[in-house]
Amino acid sequence: MSIEFLNPAMLFGLAALSLPIVAHLLSKKRFDVVEWGAMQFLDLGKRHRRRVRIEELILLLLRMAIVGLFVLAMARPTISGGYFANAIVGQSHDTVFVIDGSYSMGRDDGEATPHNRARAAVQRLLNRARPGDTSAVLDSRDVVQSPSGAPQRDIDALRRRVDELRPPAGSSNLAVAIADALRILGTTSHPRRDVVVLTDGQARGWYTDDDAQWKEIDELRRQPAAEPRLWAVDFTQGDVPDNFSLERLAASRERAAVGFPVRVATTLRYDSPHGPGECNIYLEVDGQRLADATVKSPLLEPGGEYGVEFEHRFSAAGSHLLSVVIDDDDVPGDNRADVAVAITDPLNVVLVDGDPHLDVTRSETFFAAAALEGGGEQSGFIHSRVVSPQSLDKNTIDRADVIVLANVATVSAEQADQLRSFVNNGGGALIAPGRQVDPASYRDTLDDLLPGELETFRTPEVPAGIDAAQAQFPWTVGPAERDELTTARFSAYWKITPRENADIPARFTNGDPFLSITRSGRGRVALLSIPLDADGSTMPTKSVYVALLHELLFFLSAADSLPRNLNVGNPLMQPLIEGAADDGFRVTLPDGTTAVPLITGQPPVVRFEDTAQPGVYTLEQPRRSRTGATAAETARFVVNFDRGEADLTPLSTSEIEQLSAGGRISFLDSPDELEDRLFTDDSRTELWQLLAVTVLGLLCLEIWLTRRLVQGGHAVLDAAASTEPHPLHE
Repeated sequence: MSIEFLNPAMLFGLAALSLPIVAHLLSKKRFDVVEWGAMQFLDLGKRHRRRVRIEELILLLLRMAIVGLFVLAMARPTISGGYFANAIVGQSHDTVFVIDGSYSMGRDDGEATPHNRARAAVQRLLNRARPGDTSAVLDSRDVVQSPSGAPQRDIDALRRRVDELRPPAGSSNLAVAIADALRILGTTSHPRRDVVVLTDGQARGWYTDDDAQWKEIDELRRQPAAEPRLWAVDFTQGDVPDNFSLERLAASRERAAVGFPVRVATTLRYDSPHGPGECNIYLEVDGQRLADATVKSPLLEPGGEYGVEFEHRFSAAGSHLLSVVIDDDDVPGDNRADVAVAITDPLNVVLVDGDPHLDVTRSETFFAAAALEGGGEQSGFIHSRVVSPQSLDKNTIDRADVIVLANVATVSAEQADQLRSFVNNGGGALIAPGRQVDPASYRDTLDDLLPGELETFRTPEVPAGIDAAQAQFPWTVGPAERDELTTARFSAYWKITPRENADIPARFTNGDPFLSITRSGRGRVALLSIPLDADGSTMPTKSVYVALLHELLFFLSAADSLPRNLNVGNPLMQPLIEGAADDGFRVTLPDGTTAVPLITGQPPVVRFEDTAQPGVYTLEQPRRSRTGATAAETARFVVNFDRGEADLTPLSTSEIEQLSAGGRISFLDSPDELEDRLFTDDSRTELWQLLAVTVLGLLCLEIWLTRRLVQGGHAVLDAAASTEPHPLHE
């Protein structure tokens, strides 16, 4: 049995024990004694004087006991263990249940999933709650959620919250959830405080290597005077199951034209404690499985991987969804991967030819126009037209998605203002300078728009090449395309000094920038160091030239597009459509529930913040026609999670010992053991209520004893006066 104090600083109040003593001593000297002759006849007997002194001493001790017990009650003593603690009526608990909501808790390893067994265990523990107990529930996922809010005593409401928990999905960070639980317990008042973690024993969610997080947890445990207890229970049954899993799905482009090939790629992983395995892999478009897009994986050994790639061409513009799906297994949460893509009508590109020629094959834009309009699979996705620098006016600019300045010597101030407005409003601009470009003119008119400053037109002794291995283009570049990029040679190019805010996706092998990109307003500007023709470059003779130009133009045209593929916790955002209705905006979440987004900013953007659920979201913007009818424009979004959750490796013995060090966490084998330990193991009982009742009782006794002492003293005097003979009568 041990005793601890929740407010030990209050023990300094024991110094007040001297107050009754001081008051008692001062009362003895309150009057001066004056001797006069008749007092001898009122003198009390020795027996009466002794009784008065004893009662005064008892009263003094009683008053000291009241002060001392009151101070102890304020210090809030607690007692643990022993017969005395068990004999006292049970004290209230403060409990926070942390339920692992990661998709591994949805594994099929028996009659029920670990998640369902964990919820049932919480319900049993809530049934044992006493009237004064408080409880809270945390749903540990990619973002920790608190469906119950602050700790509460309404057990029925808590049971409903547990029943309403979403099926497991995504990943989990139990360390963050435990820290949140301890912060919650820091606001409660009962001395018996517990954090109960209900999980599947998977090592990943504990983040044992995050020393800073666990140091914070230890500090949070030590802050309250009554240190909370931490429990962890494994709800899995049997061995780790066989598991095929898919990595995050990547698209070659998230915006493409109708008919343009979109490639998606992912990696199939196989983990098993038993032996090799294989599965079927399917492609789904907008939720529909394609019969002719199915592959069978090779036989994979445990820990093996297999690269998966599909290609699809969309026949209609709009927001679409591509999904790679595999056969069902015991862990269904990682059996599909999705990516959202936006399909548009063909791009409108204006090629401004700064060096036109009667022989079109010698014009500055010949190779670019041929690449965009020529035959083959790349044709039809971009509509381009060639104009002269003098024809570049506001009407031409406003009808384009991307403007290309091909070796344009100078840009007038009026054209520069129009280009600036075009880009700031979401357009794209590509500048490919040649020999005749006047860098001073560009600095004067377009300096704030360019991602870099044109210095000199260089002609190196040894032709330069592109460092393709280190290039990080903002679109997918295949190995064959990278290899071909390394073969291109450049005997002349512009030396460019990039701005601080510019991105440099690719450089020459000597370190000079090959491509610089920057944002301006809602649009993007790209600056090549080479012209688009073959002047000093072998690039136009390479097949990669066509793909590179297409990808760059699509990238620039999508500058105003907000991301459709996000991580958990990032908001969904979409520009407000023209002619939008006043109401009727709706977001459909992965679990089928709906919510209303907000419209904020200028220009207005439709925004939705609550993306704690991984999966596919649908945003509907209503458009009202002239006739009053309403039609919704739909945009799909994919919220991704940490795919590392596929690693089902359980906590090792060393990891359990690390987490248990210093009594930090007690790992239990079953919910029955948790129930026994939670309610019987060394529970602390608070004594301040008992002390408060004792103080009240002693106060009553002090009042009675004081009254008795006063009345008793007068009675003795009256009795003495009546029994002693008067000296005048003798």
